[in-house]
Amino acid sequence: MSNARYPSHKNLFILLLLLLYSSCTVINVYVPGYQVSKTGRDSFVENNFFEIQSKQSKENFAQIDPFLFGMFYSKEYPNLKGDIKQLLSYEFVRNEQNYNLLAKKGKKLLVIVNDFQLKSTDHCSKNISTVKLNIQTFTTDEKKPILNFSFEDNIDSLTGDCYTLASSVPLFLGWIWYMPYLGFRGDREDQLNALGRLALLKYFARLDAVINRKGETNE
Repeated sequence: MSNARYPSHKNLFILLLLLLYSSCTVINVYVPGYQVSKTGRDSFVENNFFEIQSKQSKENFAQIDPFLFGMFYSKEYPNLKGDIKQLLSYEFVRNEQNYNLLAKKGKKLLVIVNDFQLKSTDHCSKNISTVKLNIQTFTTDEKKPILNFSFEDNIDSLTGDCYTLASSVPLFLGWIWYMPYLGFRGDREDQLNALGRLALLKYFARLDAVINRKGETNE
């Protein structure tokens, strides 16, 4: 009797790996403390004391560039909490009291996102997750930016395709050491989320310091 209808152990192993790599990746970047309004996220985007300009695609918030099996899972991911423009808007509205001085003087913040990149790049021997954020912030009465913000950071780790494959041969015994490592270091999704949140926190910390300093000097 032929066994052609039944998958071999090799095919089962390949199928299991494909299921592993096709599992859902959820990008969830936000500023800690963020809450979604009951009226919906879009109500946050427009406000009378700030304007945000960004050319970033909503569906291309983060990228994962795989070393193996790239044809089996997505390379571009949206963010669960919205694009970079929405994330900045939420935080401005949530901390509106920090910018009351500008509003009282009839000033408006113009925030221009020149560059935002959140990417995980696999190499056979390692994985590098990176974030880049460049924002210029103006007020309506000044031609020069009150803040030129540029931030870059990365996480260099063993979280990648080759180590996942090696840990799965034979019989997934390598996961005995690889799983605790992932728990400590985080997978690619965890690393991208952490880097994205860090970049936003750094921007608002710098901006708040500038706003407070201008308020103290009555500029």
